[in-house]
Amino acid sequence: MLPNTGASAAVLYGALYEDTHDYSVVLDGHTFNFDASASGWDVGAVPIFIESNLDPNVQHTITLRNFNENNPNCLDNGTRNKDKRGCCASLDALQLIGSAAFLRNDR
Repeated sequence: MLPNTGASAAVLYGALYEDTHDYSVVLDGHTFNFDASASGWDVGAVPIFIESNLDPNVQHTITLRNFNENNPNCLDNGTRNKDKRGCCASLDALQLIGSAAFLRNDR
């Protein structure tokens, strides 16, 4: 869950490799499904999700999932499905964008 940071946009950075395929991002209950299998990239720290026009005055929840509703069998027993497309995603960083964006560390 993102605290009320004043951010109006969020960017998730992750790695896209040969085995990166289906994944999804859930933002405030809305699911975005992705298929990165055709990217052909082999790099880290690239934007894998960008959302703008966030209300900077409310708290938002964002989740990266190794699951995609368009390929529900991708995690069958930890093996790839018949299409050889597994679910796999990694998260390198979260960037919050806005005039007053900050994260508070309460620990």
